[in-house]
Amino acid sequence: MNRVVVLAAPLLLAACPKDGGVKSGDQPMTPALRQWAPPPQVVTYTRINRAGPLPLPDVPSRDEWAGPEIEDGRMVYTVITYDTREDPPTELYKFKTFYGPEGFGYLGSWSKGTYNAMVPPEIVLPPNPQVGQTWHAVHQQGSSTSDRSCEIMQSNLCDGGFTSVCDSKRDGGRIIMRDHFCPGIGWAGFEAMALAGDNPPVRMWSEHLVRDGVAVKDSPEEDEPAALDDQAAPEDEAAPGDEAAPGDEAAPGDDDPMAPENQPQDHTMPEPAPQ
Repeated sequence: MNRVVVLAAPLLLAACPKDGGVKSGDQPMTPALRQWAPPPQVVTYTRINRAGPLPLPDVPSRDEWAGPEIEDGRMVYTVITYDTREDPPTELYKFKTFYGPEGFGYLGSWSKGTYNAMVPPEIVLPPNPQVGQTWHAVHQQGSSTSDRSCEIMQSNLCDGGFTSVCDSKRDGGRIIMRDHFCPGIGWAGFEAMALAGDNPPVRMWSEHLVRDGVAVKDSPEEDEPAALDDQAAPEDEAAPGDEAAPGDEAAPGDDDPMAPENQPQDHTMPEPAPQ
């Protein structure tokens, strides 16, 4: 969502369309995405959090997928991430993820009951992913703008595995997100690092991930989030134009890397979680 987890496991079950849902001939999902990113129904995991060297509370989480529905030629699922530390669980995030001509990614998310579309949608995997593929876009979601660059890298977790690495720069901070995929399994976990102002880097990764009742093995210790340091140096200077324009000052809490709106969305695959 999502967090260092490069994970592997047996073949996992894809979610089945509900009665009245999408017919098989209408599904805008390429064979490659069916192999790399089959939609689950329920994914549970623990999100590990660290601020600099300090541990933060871990968050046992559950992602529930509902759908699919067809929207603008895309197969769309609504995903809700719950904090399961208490009963009943608390809703953390609610977002839309999609399969379409662009590939697999995120359409938008809800904040305080209001849906905010991501324009254009964020791509996590292109329709036919290959190691070395890159893409870039500037996204607008509500009043927030992010400049996002991604690359597919090879994963050492599983034979032929992919890691989708995305670097998002936005007002007041930066998020590096790595989503891991194994063929025949799909999304297998995430790791992320959030940088905001002078705050220590916040690292997040997933452990103890279970997809539709099937456990996914945690990554080896050497693959933990410290590897992200080379990709997101806190001393990196903002590019010209990255500075906030007058009147665009951050709202209270915008510089808090642990605030929900400043964290990668836990995606199970998806949300991060979305951003």
